[in-house]
Amino acid sequence: MLREVLFLSAFLCAGALADTKHNIQITLDGKAAGLENQQLLVDGDFAGFVGDTLTLSAKQHQVSVRLPQGIYAEFMVDLGGIKPSATASPTEECVSSNYLTLKDWGRPEISGKDGAYIMHLQRAEPRSDGNCGDFPSNMQCVQTPAYVDVQAEPEVHAEIWIDGKNARVLTANRVSVPICGNSKTSTIVLRAKGYANCSRKVDLHSTVTPAIVRCPMFLLSAGTK
Repeated sequence: MLREVLFLSAFLCAGALADTKHNIQITLDGKAAGLENQQLLVDGDFAGFVGDTLTLSAKQHQVSVRLPQGIYAEFMVDLGGIKPSATASPTEECVSSNYLTLKDWGRPEISGKDGAYIMHLQRAEPRSDGNCGDFPSNMQCVQTPAYVDVQAEPEVHAEIWIDGKNARVLTANRVSVPICGNSKTSTIVLRAKGYANCSRKVDLHSTVTPAIVRCPMFLLSAGTK
């Protein structure tokens, strides 16, 4: 009997460690850098804003923070090792006919433990390297609505953000998304106080039948508050 209890305890402990390894909570702190509430992307998709807590898998991720000047500060975050690490990447972008570069800026510092971390962003000052041409597209499309039913699990009243835009309704709710053509892949992010953001990709189609998104919401860990 004792042997069975010990085996069960070891099994449950291993399961908890595995869950921690594959669901890491990380909060982006931008207060010292003046970047609070700036839009952020994870692996190219909208994920929320600086100050939010994200739930990420234990691997490398590309994180991009939109600076007030319009350019994105980018860095790679490695969550797959014993201790998380971040490496800043040089970026360049044409913003309103202004060619901006960001080459030398401090990599984010990460503190915390046990699957709950805070990433402290450093101040980034892009440099203007002359003018660049803006070429507006002449391509136009007829937009049609697609519908998606968005639900939070558990049932909390979370903000619904679609491709970086606030739908201005709370879960659970049906949202209309304009699309060009017959289909579109969108990123839906749920934000609620006391919970880590939940992000999901969904394929939307211009049909009457709505897509369904169920997004699990995890309570904030003590180390990310």
